[in-house]
Amino acid sequence: MALFSVLLNFILFLLLISFTKQTLGVSLLAKQEADRVYELLGQLDVMFKQYANYIIVNKTHGRTQLFYWFFEATHKTNKYCPGKITCR
Repeated sequence: MALFSVLLNFILFLLLISFTKQTLGVSLLAKQEADRVYELLGQLDVMFKQYANYIIVNKTHGRTQLFYWFFEATHKTNKYCPGKITCR
């Protein structure tokens, strides 16, 4: 009986972890998609993804914000890889 209880608790624990990871994954993808920039006014369409938003850096001192604009590379190159960093 004790073995059954331990096994049941272990299975429930695994299910809880599985559902939590799936929920977090969906939440992160939704946030990422909300930050995506689809077009810039007066500019031509681009063939790469780009994201922009503000990150709150310091909530305790006036909610200081940091702006970021991320865009994916259009091709791979090793030209700008510094020192010991391996670029792929």
